Formats: sequence, structure tokens, C-alpha cells
Amino acid sequence: MTESASPRCALIVEILPLSPELPDSEAQDILERALRRAQLACEPLRGHVQAQGSHRLYVLFSSCDAAISAVGAIFERIDDLPPPAGRPVQARIGLHHGAQASPSAKPLLTDRVPVPVASGSPAVREPFYTAAQIVDRAQPGEALASRAVARAAKQGAGYCIASAQSASLFQITRHFTGGTQTMPTRLELRYQDLVFHIDDHHPILLLGRERGNDIVINNTRTSRQHARVEWRKGGFVLTDHSTNGTYVLTEGGSAVARKITHDTTELVGSGLLGCGWSPTDGSQPAIFYRIDDNGSGSE
Repeated sequence: MTESASPRCALIVEILPLSPELPDSEAQDILERALRRAQLACEPLRGHVQAQGSHRLYVLFSSCDAAISAVGAIFERIDDLPPPAGRPVQARIGLHHGAQASPSAKPLLTDRVPVPVASGSPAVREPFYTAAQIVDRAQPGEALASRAVARAAKQGAGYCIASAQSASLFQITRHFTGGTQTMPTRLELRYQDLVFHIDDHHPILLLGRERGNDIVINNTRTSRQHARVEWRKGGFVLTDHSTNGTYVLTEGGSAVARKITHDTTELVGSGLLGCGWSPTDGSQPAIFYRIDDNGSGSE
């Protein structure tokens, strides 16, 4: 990654200790799955992972708005993990933008920040030193941000809004509350017996073979991180990241599915999606999608 001297927003997500009743191998597997889900939540928002510790993920964003939006996506994906030993997997998050809030923090935190971060350029490492202090102050299930993040972010951007907690720290709420940006429509996707929606509280869906995606497709023709569908600029957009492409068959349109490869297309009306194969060949179950103009959908 090419480094820039411009200030960026550092996000640290920490997965909190799991139940001591879990076998070590099972606890490690759950921990890795939780961190992987956090990474998948950040990628569509252009979050670049700088390092991963035993319980922490260090992600750098070019804007505070993107980092704030990632907070809700991270919590949502981790909350969806089955609770091991009857106890939910919990995380906490810290964010900071720009230089260190306190230069004296560096010696204290050098042993807590991974080498790839500590040895990076000032634009990379300095935000993480303060973010590490902030995440230590967060409660389970809480995300805290510095005043620098609150000043740099545009209130109402994304679906997670910073609200003042103290003179120096701001809490990130986990749900969209900006009334003027409410989606006028909702996208419903059905895959086998599962139903998914893209709406105000879940504006991005990830499709792929790897665990941690919203729609997991167990097929070798599907890439691990195959595609994403999101609300963007007044419409629902599909972006393909795969090797074999994503096929889109729109109801009432051409009888031949369009193949999208490393490109973006807008979804309209209703139709079928195939991740690595055409929905018309009948060899694999397709994903049905429908845009509901009333935002109510069918349950």
C-alpha cells in the first residue's frame, strides 16, 4: 500500500476473552472467525488492515465517515456469531484521526502495537497509539472515538453517528438515526431457505464462499470474497470481486444473464444472481432479489 502523509483514521477492534469453559482449539477458531468477520466488514468501506494481533485488528481508513460506518458493520457481523458456551462473542472498538493526542503515549504503547504498525510512517502509526488508549477505555459492545474523529466526520454520514460522551471521547451509536437519509426502498435477497435485506440498518451484504460473508455459497466456482451488494447514491449496486464473475438475470429483460467481472452494475426490479454460474443453466441454486419500493417487503 502506498503511504500518504495526509491524516487518516485508525480503528482498532478487540475481541474480548471468551468463556474459560471452551477448549483452547475451539476458542481460537471462534476468535479467528470474529476477527475475519471484522475484516470483511471493513473491506467494502476501503479499510486497509495494517496488522492483526492475538485479539485485535488494526485497520486504517482514508476518512472518518468510512471508519464510523464500519463500526456498525463490525458489531453486526460479530453479533451474528453463535454464542459459544451460551455466552455471546463481544468486541470493543477505538478510533482516532490524525496525530497522537499525547506524544508521551508512544513509549507506553510500543509493546501493545504490532511491529508493522509501530514501524510504519507517522501517518500510519500515530493514529494507532491514541486509538489503542481509547479502545482500552471502551466497555464490551462499545465503540469510542476521539474528538478529532468527531470533528472530521460529517454527522449523518453512514448509519453510525457519534454522540458526545465526555469532553474528550465520543460514543459511536450502533444504528442509523439520520432521518433525511432513510432508504426509500429495500432490497430483499433469498438464497435457499434464507432471507436477507439491505436497509438502513444493514446497507451492505457480502457474498462468497468464505465464512464471514452474509450469504455463504459452498461452491468451488464461487470466490471466497465473491461480490457485494450495497445501497449507493439512490440505488442498489452489485460489485463483483471474483474470478468467475457474477451473473445477473433481470426479470422482464433479456433471456441471457449479464456477466459482471470486476465491475459494478445497478440492480433494478427483480431477478436472479449467480455467483460463478448463470442462473439459467439450472445447475446450482440462484439468489433471488427483489427491490421493494414501499420498503416493507414480504416476511
